[in-house]
Amino acid sequence: MRKILLAVALLTGTITLTSAQNDTNDWNKVDTVQVNRIDAERRMNFEEKTNYRPKTFFVEMGGPSLNFGFNFDTRLMRRYNGLGVRVGLSYASFAGMQSLFTLPVQVNYLLGKRGKYFEMGAGATLALANESYDNENTLHSKVFGTMIFGYRKQPVKGGFTYGVGFAPVYGTAEGKFFFIPYLPYVSFGYSF
Repeated sequence: MRKILLAVALLTGTITLTSAQNDTNDWNKVDTVQVNRIDAERRMNFEEKTNYRPKTFFVEMGGPSLNFGFNFDTRLMRRYNGLGVRVGLSYASFAGMQSLFTLPVQVNYLLGKRGKYFEMGAGATLALANESYDNENTLHSKVFGTMIFGYRKQPVKGGFTYGVGFAPVYGTAEGKFFFIPYLPYVSFGYSF
């Protein structure tokens, strides 16, 4: 009887061990790198669809406006994230009868979800400077290239929105190329 029980126990142990090894071999066949990459791609391609095109009005200090400006931003598709455009206006007057008017225009992209986005974009800013000395006015115009990299909090149901980041500016002045990589900006506004 002991010999039979010992034989059954050895046979059961061998079958269990063989089965566990086969399960381990099947599990090793799964490419975890592939699974993780697919999950990451799904998170990156997340679309927050809506039945309207989200719009935002905001004021901005610094950035593509170069000073204090009023801006309008809209998405090009009916999504909270994705491709969009922005247009702005700013005006500043300085001592010595100098004034500066800027018109920034950019294409931007919001990457993220649920109202928290990484904003990146590129465009140009038209700057018109008026200098007045001894009743003589001189108007200078220049176009600068602009980029934007920052964080934007824009609620999906609309409401108060804000953003912070850097807006590199580049172009030529007096025949020399310039690049300002760390021009900061702060924006506050309303999304609807």
